[in-house]
Amino acid sequence: MPDYEPLNLSEKLNAGLDILDSDVAATVGFQHFRGLPFLINDDPSKCFIALNKEVGNIDIPVGKTAHHIIFAHRLLRSDIDDGGPVGNIIADYSFCLEGGQHVEHTIRERFEIASVPIDSFKGASGLPFRAVTDGKHELFPRNEGNWQQFGRRQTESLQANAHSYFLWSWTNPNPDKEIESIRIIPRGAEFVVAAITLGHLDEYPFARQGRREVKFTLTDPSVTTTEFDLAVNVDRGDSTYPFALPEDPNTGFLKDIHRGFGERRNENATSL
Repeated sequence: MPDYEPLNLSEKLNAGLDILDSDVAATVGFQHFRGLPFLINDDPSKCFIALNKEVGNIDIPVGKTAHHIIFAHRLLRSDIDDGGPVGNIIADYSFCLEGGQHVEHTIRERFEIASVPIDSFKGASGLPFRAVTDGKHELFPRNEGNWQQFGRRQTESLQANAHSYFLWSWTNPNPDKEIESIRIIPRGAEFVVAAITLGHLDEYPFARQGRREVKFTLTDPSVTTTEFDLAVNVDRGDSTYPFALPEDPNTGFLKDIHRGFGERRNENATSL
């Protein structure tokens, strides 16, 4: 069994990309968001489950156990830009477990779901508090930039944005019980569900801990003898710029005649 398993929603799809505004796009096909797999139908005319009060409830069969269920969804309209409240109820997601147990979670605007920023006429309506973006944080160019961004560049990173969907994870209180089905009950503004993925590991799917230092030691001579110009990519989290460590960080520094003025810069990619 894979650690994360996308569900096939093809039998429940009822809308395509044309449900979005004409100048708005969304990613379809098999995707990895935040390092997790999501299966979105690649037919642009039928790739979403669109829901509103008129459509009514939709039941999605599961028939498997899972520690978490991750939804890739997006709200199609928002009143927040026009003074609307935060926390409007959009839907209830009801999880039917074996034995007749039902666990229900309310989906609220700006909490578990939000409109993708490009849907907003007056700018982003805001990132949700309990969901994450499908896009990851990015880094500024390392060795160049505009002077007016001098202060902001000290953070090194650019805030992640949602390109197509927001990702929300439900935690199963009884992971040993089979999840028979998911019932989606619309209660507010129109929204779409593009993909659902089961998480079979006993872990929260998204990285939540603070920054940790990691040391890499490179042994390939073709790399270690070149000028330092390396980057680190992480699939299930984010990374900052790597920095080359001094070649002799202990005894050499203490005995150096210029000790206290800082170590000599290591121009090679030996360790970072």
